[in-house]
Amino acid sequence: MLRDPATVRIPTTTDIHGRWEWHHRPSATTWRAEIVQPVAAGQISAIRRIGPARTIQRIKVVSPSGKDSELSIDEAIQMTESGRFTFFTRVPGFPEAGVIVDTTARGRRYLRTDADQTTGNNLAVLPIF
Repeated sequence: MLRDPATVRIPTTTDIHGRWEWHHRPSATTWRAEIVQPVAAGQISAIRRIGPARTIQRIKVVSPSGKDSELSIDEAIQMTESGRFTFFTRVPGFPEAGVIVDTTARGRRYLRTDADQTTGNNLAVLPIF
């Protein structure tokens, strides 16, 4: 994470050019660097609702390699809008649904699934974490 005076965020392609690497600690004594693929698709596996309106504010994402991450909605929106990341939901018994950024009438951006013939694959039906 990088720290801006105004906000904490994950860098996106418009911020940093060149090869991206993800550095993490697979154990307490070692570091590992992995190259970030140009476009990554993450499955949103769970949601967290926060505040009096109980809006979705955080998501849990499973990467193609099986790693879990937790992101704020603002981070996920920024990642989606960068064109470098996509998200989707996968609920047993329902078709996979892409996740897009939409805007409320008041101008607030949020995530939602692409409209399809069912609500069974929407973000709101995912488990709470």
